[in-house]
Amino acid sequence: MKNGNLYQELKSAKKEDRIAWAKIVKMLKLMCKELNETKNETEKTRIKEKYEKILKKLREERSKKRENLWHIAGIYHDYGSFFTPIVTDFFAAFLSYVEGEKYIPYMHFENQEIIEGSIIIKEEIDRQHDKINYETLDKLYKNGDLILLDTGLSNMVDFYNYIGGSNYKFGNFSYLREFVNRLIQYRIDNDKRNITSITLEDLYSFADKYLLTHPDLIVKNKDKREQMLMSQSEEVISQYKKLELKQN
Repeated sequence: MKNGNLYQELKSAKKEDRIAWAKIVKMLKLMCKELNETKNETEKTRIKEKYEKILKKLREERSKKRENLWHIAGIYHDYGSFFTPIVTDFFAAFLSYVEGEKYIPYMHFENQEIIEGSIIIKEEIDRQHDKINYETLDKLYKNGDLILLDTGLSNMVDFYNYIGGSNYKFGNFSYLREFVNRLIQYRIDNDKRNITSITLEDLYSFADKYLLTHPDLIVKNKDKREQMLMSQSEEVISQYKKLELKQN
């Protein structure tokens, strides 16, 4: 879909699938209700035959809705896949810039159950925890101290799965959700399906354009950002400056 909004199509397809399923559930409940209201076997047979015809049609309709959902979700998944090192480095810099506090990639977990995820965490919080268990992870996430990206067993971050579900936890950072969806649409519009065609510099360039349309993100933590940068190395500062090239 060129110069469109596939995310909105994905949301619509998911909604249509839910509605189609709800119709089936409603009809099943009505059938059960009528069956429970009679003890006559002949009448029960008639009721089942009546509803089976209706249910067959509803299931066929839902099957079409689901095929459409899977088709759109498959495209969104493919264009929403990125190499993990690129994404973690970028989001650490992007979060640090907007929030005015340094965030860093964090990959060490106490529990095997969460080892398949990548964490972007506040550096200050990182110093306080040698290892993170699930309970601590959940608490820090709710406090806005970290975000979680599901990387599975590969070296890839898939922001969406093949049925349209999100594979990230951004918490209160709603601008990250919008950023990701705009980034995916940008790849679709410019036919950048090949994951090797996306570099860290591409993400910085796109983020720069995104921030130009969201001046509130630039100014809201400006003082904290300037103070943070005073304590960083030249290499780290240069990372953040990439997000300001066109803003001055």
